[in-house]
Amino acid sequence: FPLSDRSVTRLVNDPSDVHSISGHRVSCLLGDRDNTLWAGTGRGLNEYLPLNQSFAAQIRLRGTVSRIWIDSGSGPRRYYVASTYGDGLVELDAAFRRIHTWPSVPFGAADKDNRQVLDLLRTRNGTLWVATFNGLYRYDSDTRSFRGFPRDAPAGQRPASVHLTALVEDTAGRQI
Repeated sequence: FPLSDRSVTRLVNDPSDVHSISGHRVSCLLGDRDNTLWAGTGRGLNEYLPLNQSFAAQIRLRGTVSRIWIDSGSGPRRYYVASTYGDGLVELDAAFRRIHTWPSVPFGAADKDNRQVLDLLRTRNGTLWVATFNGLYRYDSDTRSFRGFPRDAPAGQRPASVHLTALVEDTAGRQI
């Protein structure tokens, strides 16, 4: 997103304007391969429309959007939106229709910390990792379920800290 001049435009939430961003606080941003800017707020996922200098709210969510991830691999495009204190993890199709919602990761977990999805990472080999306030989880696309490494797992089977706020894969393919 190159800056063509030195001006800055402030885009704010205006409840009377359907083309304003959906919330007052932007919690995450993502630029995709099509040069589309996505903004997550406390009320949902927004797509920036540069010609109008406005936003289109693509989906309203409960909770604050903590991470946006777009799967544009060999199959149809999918959007994954993580949120805290709300919808958990949501999978959307290319038309922004909900395919699946995991209110907690894993589904059915009673601990409220499992509803706080903080980060997502899709590794080079296609594994989807999900960080929650209760630990780290790996998604199994065959069973559409999660295998967990929660804070109450035996030593050696859980992360050193369960409050993971970021997941990263380095150039050597290691997840850190």
